[in-house]
Amino acid sequence: MPTHFYDRLSNDLTNLFESGVNCDVLIEVGEETLLSEIYKVHSIILQSRSSYFKKKFDEITKNNDHVETLKLPNISVKVFDVILKN
Repeated sequence: MPTHFYDRLSNDLTNLFESGVNCDVLIEVGEETLLSEIYKVHSIILQSRSSYFKKKFDEITKNNDHVETLKLPNISVKVFDVILKN
């Protein structure tokens, strides 16, 4: 396939992540309230790209709004940004 297909796909996935549309998981990262951040993510994308997230999402349950919350207090916001964007 032409390279521009993959460029567009990458751009589309980035836009989906940034918009938070149809997200089904909230990930709270960071230990302290002032240094923590909540990310709206799409579990299907993270599970397809990471066995770590596949295992983590299997361990949590959904709330009444069908949104899961995963807390990762031992990961800094800065490090998690790198993980999500690579």
